[in-house]
Amino acid sequence: MRIMESTERMGEKKGEEAPIALQADLSMDASILSPGKSVTHDIVTDGPRKVYLHVVMSKRAQPKEGGAKIKIRGAVLGEGDGVFVEGVNGPAKIEVESVGDTPAEFLLFDMGLDA
Repeated sequence: MRIMESTERMGEKKGEEAPIALQADLSMDASILSPGKSVTHDIVTDGPRKVYLHVVMSKRAQPKEGGAKIKIRGAVLGEGDGVFVEGVNGPAKIEVESVGDTPAEFLLFDMGLDA
């Protein structure tokens, strides 16, 4: 689900279902994936981009074992972890897979180089 979006890419989206409009080249998506499920994020515009993912912790501390985990480009992130994805150039797609034993909630930030 798109939570925030640059006003330049908002188009006619308005109302309660529309993302929060930003005066910056940034989009933020939030997802909750059941174990074994995946989602593909389409990079929002052409050219070089900065992409950051953060896995939300389900409690106040990282689980010592198990818990939510996502996999992106071969890297596995646990609850509380974050990662910058290098070398992203739109148009492109980034696949995120839930590989833990509980649903994984994560945020994905798709930013311009100046953001």
